[in-house]
This record gives sequence, C-alpha cells and structure tokens, in this order.
Amino acid sequence: WTYSAPSAECYKLLRDMPLVWTMTHQEDWGDCVQPDNALLGRAAASQLLECRPSELVAVIPEPGHLAFELRAQAFVRAGFEQKLATHILRWTSPRGPGDHLAPDPTSQVLPSLIRDWRPASRGPVGLLVPEDTYVGVVYQLLSEKGLIVGKDVHVAVCGTRPEKVMGLNPAPLRVDVDLEEVGRQSAKLLLWRLAHRHGRTRVVVLVKPRVP
Repeated sequence: WTYSAPSAECYKLLRDMPLVWTMTHQEDWGDCVQPDNALLGRAAASQLLECRPSELVAVIPEPGHLAFELRAQAFVRAGFEQKLATHILRWTSPRGPGDHLAPDPTSQVLPSLIRDWRPASRGPVGLLVPEDTYVGVVYQLLSEKGLIVGKDVHVAVCGTRPEKVMGLNPAPLRVDVDLEEVGRQSAKLLLWRLAHRHGRTRVVVLVKPRVP
C-alpha cells in the first residue's frame, strides 16, 4: 500500500473551494466528517472487558495511521482505568536511506508485531484490531503463535466490512464504524457549506459507532 499526498498546487485549489474531508485526516483546515475514534476504542474495550481479560493490547497495522492511533489510545486508556495491564503494539523499525515505501501491514508489520509480542500476564488477553481488513491475518498469526482465540485471546475489531469477519471462529467482537452515516453527514455538511461558503468557522462532525 502506498499513499501520495496532493501537490501544493492541488492544496491551493482545494483551499479555495467548499470542501469536506471524510474519515480521519491530519489537515487543520476544511470541514470534516469522521468516525469518533475515541468512542470506537472505548466501545471495543467495553465489549472485551465483559470477557474478564487480565490485559488489554492494541495492535497498529499501519505505522502513523492517525485513526488507528486514536482508537488504540482510547482503548488502552479504558483498560488503565480498570487497573489492567495495557500495551500498544507499534512498528518501530527505522527506514533505511533507500526505503521510500511504507512497510506492508500484512507481510511485514503484523507478523513482526505478533511474533515478538509476549503477553504481560497469564490470564486471557483482550486484543484490539483497529480495522477489520486485518483481522483474518491476525487470527492466522495468533494460531501460528499457539494462542487460541476465545480462550487465550479475545479479539475486538473496528469494522466497516462485515464480510471480513465471516468464517472466523469464534467471531470477533465488532464495533461498526458506520460508514453509511459518515457519508450521509458528509453530503449534508457539504450542502450546508455550499450555502455558507464565506463562513470561516471550521465544522467537524464526529459520527458515533454502532455495536451490532
């Protein structure tokens, strides 16, 4: 996976027109509709706490991904409030001078993080996967590590694609990002901005998650 940032010329054009960013981004200008990432993390923690884990762990498959970071931080904060051991698994390997692409989440980041991870306690672990794209790979890596999902590890996932968890046994606990509502609110906000294009106040809408 790769990402190319818009050019300076493109940014200049965007700044001069009504614009609504969708999903989580790092720009500090333009209106925005995005999932409430803090609520996503806390909702996932709330579900996992019912499994009585002794530790909460979040894994970040894409280094520097803002939404994943926000979800993970809220998740472990909820565990800390319950006096549980908490940890965030992050990719920390530095890039070499010739490394122009981000590390691949499925072939590099996740295998390295799961392989090197050692649970801090003997009890079951509550594990957050911040996007359901990666949950199948995480299940496979846990199995290869000798950990049984539903016994040694309970998994919660922030989801946008229900088909990604089909066939997983046991199914992970799931918190829905609610992309439909993100799209609806984005269209609504853009229509409002078209009618108020000279207003200088930036509008940010946070969409609450759904728990199926």
